[in-house]
Amino acid sequence: MVLSDIEKYQRNLEAQKRWREKNPNYQKIWHQRNPEKSKKYGRDFYYRNWEKRKLESKMRRRRLYSKNPIPIIERQRKFRWKTKIEILFSYGGNPPKCACCGEQELGFLTIDHINGDGAKQRREATLGRGGHIFYLWLKRNNYPEGFQVLCYNCNCGRARNNGICPHKKSMVGKYEI
Repeated sequence: MVLSDIEKYQRNLEAQKRWREKNPNYQKIWHQRNPEKSKKYGRDFYYRNWEKRKLESKMRRRRLYSKNPIPIIERQRKFRWKTKIEILFSYGGNPPKCACCGEQELGFLTIDHINGDGAKQRREATLGRGGHIFYLWLKRNNYPEGFQVLCYNCNCGRARNNGICPHKKSMVGKYEI
């Protein structure tokens, strides 16, 4: 009896299926015995299927968001607030306070570039306008030097008065012209 290639292939698949049923943990055992090959195969698979996985992830997020956006928005809001608090505590002490006027209300506090080179730094690091992305950048770069905690009033005041906060600038009359 001569078997065709298709019949040989089908018998081989059936034999593999029977063997897998008898040995359900064979993949786990192989990965434990061959950790370097396992990592290489995983890495290769990841890069071969990167675009497909990225698209699937994007579609999954869209489906979840369209069904019920409120929990996702709340989770993002909590994550961003937690990140900001962590940054403020690392740069402003415990409790964080404005380096200029001593304001301690967390909602008013922000991070300031001591040298006044924030726009240049955001352009070079592609941080957009700052905010949450900037806080994550600070965290990923292990809280680099050159930043301080200021309240929003002092931060804006420094920007409008050539790097000098209105609290520290002696003003003639009510407004300087």
